Formats: sequence, structure tokens, C-alpha cells
Amino acid sequence: MSHSLSSTFSRERVSSEMIILARDSRGLTQAELAAATNISQANISKYESGSLNVSKEHVKRIADALDYPLSMFYFGEKRYGFGSSCTYHLERSTMPVRELRVLLARVNLLRIQAVRLLTGADIESDNEFQRLDIDDFDGDCEHIAALVRRAWKLPPGPIENLVETIEDAGGIVFASSFGTRKLDAISQWVGGVPPIFLLNSDMPGDRLRYTLAHEVGHLIMHRVPTENMEEEADRFAAEFLMPAADIEPDLHSLALSRLAQLKAYWKVSMAALIVRAKDLSKITERQYRALFEQMGRMGYKTVEPTPIPMEQPTLAKELVEFYLNAHGYSVEEISQFVGVPVHDLIVQYGLAPRMYVIRKPGERHDNERAFGEQPHGKVT
Repeated sequence: MSHSLSSTFSRERVSSEMIILARDSRGLTQAELAAATNISQANISKYESGSLNVSKEHVKRIADALDYPLSMFYFGEKRYGFGSSCTYHLERSTMPVRELRVLLARVNLLRIQAVRLLTGADIESDNEFQRLDIDDFDGDCEHIAALVRRAWKLPPGPIENLVETIEDAGGIVFASSFGTRKLDAISQWVGGVPPIFLLNSDMPGDRLRYTLAHEVGHLIMHRVPTENMEEEADRFAAEFLMPAADIEPDLHSLALSRLAQLKAYWKVSMAALIVRAKDLSKITERQYRALFEQMGRMGYKTVEPTPIPMEQPTLAKELVEFYLNAHGYSVEEISQFVGVPVHDLIVQYGLAPRMYVIRKPGERHDNERAFGEQPHGKVT
């Protein structure tokens, strides 16, 4: 039985969901897409509402204008928004809606890519993500954090590599520049799909770890959103990264020099350590204010000393390399299958030139299978 790249088209009709995601991810309005494609805005609106079928000529114009493979517009996957109880984000300050839509579209597209890559590969995880709804634990975020640490077999003390810990539990982490400091992360967990985390690589390493732990808290505890979910996710993150029983003996004689030493050991910011000390009643309110005043005078509120190295995700890259190396697919074939332009695929998944084979789409070696025929394998 033979297949061609047409097997990457999940449906005959163009998906209105994919048009919206592609347009949002490029930061364009309907009017701007209409101008770029020479298609009326009225028709663009009808295409996105699903009330009008898209002609082959028009979908090609849209794909070219948005720089996505044509196959992507025939995918059958859904998009999810922030009100869907599966998508969360951590903002430092209010972002323009247009910028937020770009990042929301990106995390949706990453989830779709992961779903498609996992049709031909299994993730062999040492641990797993489980829902532990906050209401079932009477709001005890700290107990939930302790249960997750225990289930994931984490030893006492600091977590050596948080990104690796998340990936060992089957989560898929991506990091890239958001072009803004106003948003730290977006996460999404849809039933039957691994949790997806999109992190702002412009963050310092210590903030990235805290943000990632915060997002883990959301996905595990908040299947049903709560009024205090941001505070609850912060409490989860603090206990997950700095368990009270382990860190309390360290929180004595706190001065800036000692905080810098503790930062290097616990891999959290000096500011997070001060807050943790106050929450655990290891310092007074007066000491808390004094330490932050000293941080301000030294310029540490902007840039802290003792930088923590960025933890690099590897699982997503390994998934792509599984197709490239184990089965000899070309980067063009993967591009069509997951709906990512070749140049974006190379950057997004950190591929080196030697990692992929350049061939014409559809051209493959005799011992290769086309997408739709791939055997299942394990990414380890």
C-alpha cells in the first residue's frame, strides 16, 4: 500500500480553525490578511466563521501570505482559548490583546504539532501528569505539590533540572523569545495530549524555573478555574521548588550575600527566597521590607547576581529527530505533516544542518514509509 504527502491532509474541506490560528500567529487582522491576499475581508470573515467554503485558489493565497504549508489548512484539530479551562498564562502586566492572541495561537499550533508527531512515536515517560483538583484537597496547594514530588520520585532539596523533570513526566517544553517581557509563559493541557509549555526565553533562568513550576501547578490543580488560581499556583510553585521542611533550616541570618549563595543552591531568585522566608515566618515583616529595600539600592530588582543557567528542552527536538534519523524522512515531509514552514521547523526544534535530509517533497528512499504508514517507536 502506498501513500503520498496527501495523507497529511486530515480533511477535504479547509478548516476555519486553522485559518484563524495561522492568521493570529502572524499577528494579522482580517483586514490585513484580506489586503495581503487580494481577497475581500467579507470573504475572509466567512471563511473563518465556516459559513463559506474556501476555494483552492484562495486557500493557496492565504497559505502563501501567512507562510504556512498548504497541508496545515486541512488539519482537523481544534483551537482552545484562555476560557477553556485547559490553557493558562502568566502575565507580569497587561498585554495588548493582539500580542496575546499571537502567543495563544503559537501554543495551540505547538500542541497540534505534538499531536501529529506522536501519531508515529511513543514517549516513554518515567512519571506522568495527573489531575489533582484543588477543591478535592480543601485548597491545600502545598500538599498537592508534595504529592507530585513524591509521585515523581524527587529527592529532598532543590530540583536539579526542572525542564528535564517535566519532560520525564511526559510534558513537552518549548522556549522562544516572546518579543516582550510582559508575559512569561503559556501552558495547555488538552485531554489525550501531553501538557505543552511555551516559555519566554527572554527570562532569566531562575524566573524560568519558577514560571514553569507555576504553570505545572495550574495544569495539575485547575481543571476547574478558581477565584484565587494565580495565588494557588504561586503557592504550589514555592512548595514544589522549595519544600518547607527542606528549606527552613537554610533561611537563617538572611543577608544579600547569603541570599546569593542560597540562590545558587536552590536555583530560585533571591526575591523568591525572601518571599519564602516571610511566608514560613523565618523573617519579620520589617526584615522582609529591609531586604527588598537593599535589593533595590543594589539594582538587584532588575538584574540579580549569581545568574542561573537556562535549562534547555530536548524532548520536542528528539521527536523530530526520531522521524529524521530513525526513518529517514526529509525535513520537507515533516514540514508538511506538522504544518510548519521548513525555516521555522529548523529554528523551532533546534535542528542542525546535518540532522535532516533535503529532498523534494514526496521523494523518499526505498526503505522509507510515507506519513500515515509510520511504525510506532519510542523516543527515549
